[in-house]
Amino acid sequence: MMRRLPNRIATIFNRHGFARDVSVLMSGTAIAQGLTIAAAPVLSRLYDPASFGIFALFTSIVSILSVVATWRYELAIVIPREDDDAANILFLACFAALLTSTASAFIVVTGGGWIVASLGSPKLQTWLWWLPLSIAMIGFYQALNYWSTRRKHFNRLSISQVFRSIASTGTQTSAGIAGLGATGLIGGQVAGQAMATVVLGAQVWGNDRTVVRNALDYSKIKALARKYIDFPKYNSIQALVSSLSQNLPPFLLAFYFSSVAVGLYAISLRFLQLPLNLIGQSVKQVFFQRANEADRTGDSYELLRKTTLVLLAIGLVPTLVITLFGPSAMAFVLGAEWKVAGVYAQFMMPWLLIGFINTPSVMMIPILNLQNVHMVYEIVFLAFRAGAIAAGAYLGSDVASIAIYSVVGFIFNLALILYVMHHARKRNQRIGDSELYT
Repeated sequence: MMRRLPNRIATIFNRHGFARDVSVLMSGTAIAQGLTIAAAPVLSRLYDPASFGIFALFTSIVSILSVVATWRYELAIVIPREDDDAANILFLACFAALLTSTASAFIVVTGGGWIVASLGSPKLQTWLWWLPLSIAMIGFYQALNYWSTRRKHFNRLSISQVFRSIASTGTQTSAGIAGLGATGLIGGQVAGQAMATVVLGAQVWGNDRTVVRNALDYSKIKALARKYIDFPKYNSIQALVSSLSQNLPPFLLAFYFSSVAVGLYAISLRFLQLPLNLIGQSVKQVFFQRANEADRTGDSYELLRKTTLVLLAIGLVPTLVITLFGPSAMAFVLGAEWKVAGVYAQFMMPWLLIGFINTPSVMMIPILNLQNVHMVYEIVFLAFRAGAIAAGAYLGSDVASIAIYSVVGFIFNLALILYVMHHARKRNQRIGDSELYT
């Protein structure tokens, strides 16, 4: 059994094209991120921290709601053996996105005024009306994304990401030159997401419409909704709490401090995540599909361990650079008024590193059926994160809030990695033992 293990891992990484598929995704992501990076010094000089603060509040609201847009059924698209079942889950996920979008419209109508008043950003109210469209577009994109992942058409995702970046940065830059303020940042975000969804949808329709259309079966959709009920029952709640936890700083920084503090945090996060997302998002898509295959042969632990260590090695260099030279790097690239954002970045980078390398562990959770445990974990994590920012506010320092928040993030993410690896190893041992006696 042990002698066969290296060959199996080599098969997963090489013959099935793990590295090739990641490189395909990374090529599109690299172009998209390159455009965003190139635009960053321009946007930071066209928009002030307060505008980025309003933009961050809008994107945080969208992120919190859109993460459960499809009730997490999109994750189940990769799991069935038959494409017919996967196609019906695709329909299910898109229908769920429509319902979530409608619910968000109701929230805006009934509670929009209260939301902007609580955040102290009245200018945000106009843009809340774009929430339903944004959530629908993101939900459709998520479903089409995992369908393309299942079909191993990773080039589609690369193309859509490039179009997203072109539309987003183009709109934001043009609007910034016109002096539209936060309106330009938010409008660019919405335009980019809409463009990515349309482009990916057109590719799926052009290549897979026969498979998808012939598979449609309403009775099967109902049966599959029940079969994969753990995704909305546990995973969606966990994802919602996790998204709330990750997007908590803009809300609490606005509440305790000001929109300027929100803007400094937002630009730091944007600047730091760009290079990490270049690899992390590509690995995430390919790893989930490969891990499902590896789990059937008892090789998922080795795939998880190897992928995690590779990501750690990749992330160490940028972490060291930002930790040592954050303020001067931010001031040089983005402008002198963003130097404080570099101080934020110094504290945030170790947390973002551990979040970067825990990507495979998070994707293993539904495969290991640990959604219920993950849900409890995220609830506790959320409470500690809120307490971290409140502790910094008690000390009267936004920098202290970011520092404590980042320490909490580092500890919790490390604990999650170790926990998932432990369970993956036990599961693989059970599969190996069963093979030994058959």
